[in-house]
Amino acid sequence: MVAITRETIYRRAAWLICALALLTLALACDNPEPPPSPMVLAVAPTATQTPTPEPTVAPAPTFTPTATPEPATSPTPRPTPDPVGRSQELPAPAGSTVVTGGGLALTIVSANLDAADIVLNEFVHNDPPDAGNRFAMARVRVQNVGGRVDIESYISDSHFDLVGFSTGELSWYKPTCGAIPDELSISSFLGGIGEGNVCFEIPESETGLMLTHQPPCPRWASCVPNRRWLEFANPDFVEAPRVVEVSMAPSPGQEPGHFRTNPAPLGTTVEAKNGVAVTVVSVNPDAAYALMNKYPSNKPPAEGNRFVMARVRVQNVGGDVNSAIDDFQFDLVGDSAVVFWEHEDSCGAIPNPFYAASLFLGEVYEGNVCFETPESETGLTLIYDPRIYHPGTLQHIAEERRWLALGNPPTSWKRPVEPSPDQALGH
Repeated sequence: MVAITRETIYRRAAWLICALALLTLALACDNPEPPPSPMVLAVAPTATQTPTPEPTVAPAPTFTPTATPEPATSPTPRPTPDPVGRSQELPAPAGSTVVTGGGLALTIVSANLDAADIVLNEFVHNDPPDAGNRFAMARVRVQNVGGRVDIESYISDSHFDLVGFSTGELSWYKPTCGAIPDELSISSFLGGIGEGNVCFEIPESETGLMLTHQPPCPRWASCVPNRRWLEFANPDFVEAPRVVEVSMAPSPGQEPGHFRTNPAPLGTTVEAKNGVAVTVVSVNPDAAYALMNKYPSNKPPAEGNRFVMARVRVQNVGGDVNSAIDDFQFDLVGDSAVVFWEHEDSCGAIPNPFYAASLFLGEVYEGNVCFETPESETGLTLIYDPRIYHPGTLQHIAEERRWLALGNPPTSWKRPVEPSPDQALGH
């Protein structure tokens, strides 16, 4: 009997395992289907004590510096240039229009850079310009494009300066030519248009001329933004006047005589807030020939103009014991919206002129006031304004004024060769 050692057993077991492995591999190649999934048995967990995990300490955050992005570069904004006519660097070209802060549109319609002959012929006592100087004159058109229908806006040559730049610095000149023809002095309501002359004495060598307008104001600092600048030259063109919408229709409830849009009819009486009752007794729409026959030294009205004379009655019906009245308190306005002044648009000598007077309570006074107006002026309205003695705000002025219609001349009205019977003086 052969003895089997432990090594022989181990060797034969290894061969058997290898043979079984080869056989299993051969069977797998003959049958490609996957073997069935092995059965998973659910085993109930045994109650074992799970150790509590130690809390994890979060690491301290570390600061990582980041570069700040640079802002996007943008071009440096340029200052907005002043509109034309509002700075000396950009004056309005001659003939173009610039509007003031008060709503007056200014236009240089013509310019004369050597107007000495015109000035000297206007008034014999005018002095000629100094040696090396000259008179520079411009005709300025003024249109009220931003005012009110019941409060007028005033402008005169004293509101203007002439500026030159021949020395490299601004040189300022005031109107100093003496008496000049048709000197600028215009008072107008909304829509009104007028013209007048301004004149300055300047060196003959002065160049870069600009006309500046500056309305009166209490402080220079507040005046600067209101100044307007216009090129002082004879224009190649002249801008047309603006179109201004003006409504003169009376509003409901307006008391006659208290508003320009609803004047008191001719012959009716209207009482002012100062207790003075005013009545237009009669109107002479063309008193020129009657006046010149009575007063031969009177000058005739300018070509295309006429003299309008009205007889006015006033009575102190409830004012002060001694109420003051004056012809300076009466002005005239028509559909042109330009004001005619009794003291400036004078007819010369007239009969029974309306002098300054003091009226006791109940006292009555009558007199004539006379105005020179264009023949074409219609819608004539007499303005009684007591503010010459009682100045106040614009609202107070509007409330205190009284308006009295004078009527229109007949549509077939023509200037007579001789005074007609109905043109009796003062009536």
